[in-house]
Amino acid sequence: MSGELLERAGELARLDAELARVCAGAARTVLVTGPAGIGKTSLVRAFTARLPAGVLVLRAHCDDLEREFGYGVARQLFEPVLAEAEQAALCAGPARAALTGAAEGGRDPFAVAHGLCAFTRDLLGRARAAVLVVDDAQFADEASLRWLAHLRGRHPRLRLLQLLLRPGRPESGCAHLPLGPLSESAIATLTGGNPATCHRLTGGNPLLAGLLRRALAQDPARLLSGFGGQVFGRSLLDWLSGFPPEVWRFAEALAVLGETADPGLPAALSTMDIEQAGRCAAELRGTGLLADNALSWSHPLLREAVYAGVCGPRRQELHAAAARLLTAVGAPVEQIAAHLLRLPPSGQDWPVWTLRAAADQATQRGAPEAAAHYLRRALAEPPPAADRLELVVALGLAESATHPAAGARHLAQALEQLDDPARQRAVAEVLGDDLVRESRLDEAVRVLARTADRLRPLDREAALALDARRLTWGVLDESTAAEAGAEANRLRHHDLGDSEGERTLLGALAFATALFGGPATPAATLARLALATSARPLAGVAAAAPVWVLLWSGQNALARKHIDAAISRAEQSGSVFDQAIMLSLRAAHAAADGELRETIRTARVTFDLLPTEVSGFPHLVPLGLLAEALVDRDRPEQALRLLDTVVSTPALESSYLWNSFLLARGRARLASGDLDGGLTDLLACGERQSRLGHRNPAAPDWRSWAARAHLRREQPHLAGELAEQAHELATEWGTGQALGIASRTLGLVTGGSRGLDLLQDSAALLRPTTARLDLARTLLDLGKARQAAGQCRLAREALSEVRALAFACGACGLAASARRGLGASATPRPATGPGALTDRESRVAALAAHGCTNRDIAARLGLTERTVEGHLSATYRKLGITGRAGLRAAPVTHGGH
Repeated sequence: MSGELLERAGELARLDAELARVCAGAARTVLVTGPAGIGKTSLVRAFTARLPAGVLVLRAHCDDLEREFGYGVARQLFEPVLAEAEQAALCAGPARAALTGAAEGGRDPFAVAHGLCAFTRDLLGRARAAVLVVDDAQFADEASLRWLAHLRGRHPRLRLLQLLLRPGRPESGCAHLPLGPLSESAIATLTGGNPATCHRLTGGNPLLAGLLRRALAQDPARLLSGFGGQVFGRSLLDWLSGFPPEVWRFAEALAVLGETADPGLPAALSTMDIEQAGRCAAELRGTGLLADNALSWSHPLLREAVYAGVCGPRRQELHAAAARLLTAVGAPVEQIAAHLLRLPPSGQDWPVWTLRAAADQATQRGAPEAAAHYLRRALAEPPPAADRLELVVALGLAESATHPAAGARHLAQALEQLDDPARQRAVAEVLGDDLVRESRLDEAVRVLARTADRLRPLDREAALALDARRLTWGVLDESTAAEAGAEANRLRHHDLGDSEGERTLLGALAFATALFGGPATPAATLARLALATSARPLAGVAAAAPVWVLLWSGQNALARKHIDAAISRAEQSGSVFDQAIMLSLRAAHAAADGELRETIRTARVTFDLLPTEVSGFPHLVPLGLLAEALVDRDRPEQALRLLDTVVSTPALESSYLWNSFLLARGRARLASGDLDGGLTDLLACGERQSRLGHRNPAAPDWRSWAARAHLRREQPHLAGELAEQAHELATEWGTGQALGIASRTLGLVTGGSRGLDLLQDSAALLRPTTARLDLARTLLDLGKARQAAGQCRLAREALSEVRALAFACGACGLAASARRGLGASATPRPATGPGALTDRESRVAALAAHGCTNRDIAARLGLTERTVEGHLSATYRKLGITGRAGLRAAPVTHGGH
């Protein structure tokens, strides 16, 4: 072990073990913590120096001055491999915009984080594993931290080891590796001085030990007293007070500027010529404060200590001078803005425009937190009155991405003052979306209504687009649903054409029409008109509303076509929320088709896409679909654990989409044996549907599950009431799937021969649809009903089909129920006589008795002639006959032929 890394063998072994876990396919994040100078960087440097071939190492060092540089840490990490990655087309789109500042317009920050994750995965595909080292992570920019957290939370099998070096406490989801002080003997080895004294002076800190070694070599008597005390910053300042004034002045300038490759900058800032500045740098370098052959501090703690020693007025004077100096030399606006952020408002114009330019650059890179910070400081300057409104709008738009509540406040403040119709529409749409994400649908409806009324005389298309959003959100909130329903009734009597605004409103009208019940055909017609492929395609919520109607109407193939096209458009535009909306619809489509594995996969992709810091409203649809699919996969406990992660709020619980949560939790509770809890959730869902005025039996189907729960609780009267209601509403809606589900529920509740007929009707209604899972549920109930009626062979047929369908869908619970049912229906078969024949033997015998040849029978039943001969031989033996002639006289069961 080198002299600089004493007493760290255990920590190195711990990092080796973490890397072994990563190489085995488990992503890991380790917080290496300890006070400044304790050796975090030296430990990780020694660890990475001995890594095996094929392990990629990427490093970044954070600086307080660069805290607002959007994706600054990500840029540092990927800089060594970026050129090669671009050449290999690994880095494109939002990720490229973040890393290179490519001029691709404002970027969705979550699309950038997602793009960087994809880039990281692709990069790791070319390496055995990767180690990302972020030194002084406490100064990392928020955008990079968001990306690193996304990697941590959403990609647990990535062969990636994140090493975050910083002072501080442990953090959930991360391993913790604290570094403590060195012993007296180790400090004596590093300093060459008296162990007890040197340990007392340095506190066991290796960095201080190195500086003390240099101090002892130069002037032990004077400098030991300068090192008195264990507070490093004060000790260093005492020590520097012995340097000539010009050296201290140069150190101040360098501490304010941060690392630089241009010696002219610290020289100019410290008001000295290049030669004099060079001599000062050499003196600082000789004491170990500066790195060899560079204008950078040998440790960040040294710069921090010097910076802390600059008095407040002097510090502001230097930052102001640095900002002007960097402006004069044409430095990047982020560098200039870093100094402006540390200055009080001055009432000048030029800082406003510099900060606005920095905000624009941060927005372009997908770093809205940095943009918002610049804009808040620009507003404090303050800007000229004529420009203030535009800055408030820009701030609201920046905040909307990650802090919708703050964004909503600023956008609401600005909206009433805007004159330009296009800006009013754009701001109202973002403001409405912010309020929806905050589960404040009623406020969103009011904002959209007021703005639409203002715009109607000026821009009819913009007003129609806002009307559509208002109607879509209005039908989903209890406080606005009645008014939205009345609006939908009024709009049905208006002729709407094919302009984009009118089609958007048609889609919202289709959505409202479907939710409030009635025949499916008019709603589906409106939805098809809204999604007409000959016109400009709709996007986001405007596209989602009519696609939901197509799914509820059973037009799944057409719905899938529009879903795939909308996802492609959202990917091209870089909108994460638009992608998430349509991926939720793709999961719903898979669920409607009974594709449980695809439902789970797509719902999880949606969660991976949505940022961890965005909770509530956007998560409810994919969450409900995922939980229901887990229930059907016979994993109700896993579904309940997933649902327990939702943090409810009064506003969230007042929204329509909370019903999908209640339905999923109700089903999961029923499946786990909690009848009371499950029924409570399902009935609460029904009460909310009633308050909203929604009558669509497909959105959501709570009655069929609640009726089953009542039956299990031996409450047939209550079950019957729900079943009758469901059948009435399904008849009104008129689709095969809705009627099939309702007939199944009514048949289950009714029982007897009438119930059996209804179950058979349900199977007939569901067979032409794509609802394989619902068909399997019906056949399971039908099989059990046939068993109860003594129709054992027909019961076996239904249950065998259930097993096949359940296997195809991935419905483990249904498959298990079918297996149990088949076992219950397996009564002992006699050795001879008609009852001894299998279903296949009965069918072959019936066809032979009707004169079919062996070849005809084989072709009809999909068998070989040899198999037909074998079945006939077995039949002759069991019936005690010698050939075909005896079949016509024998009491042969025809097997349903």
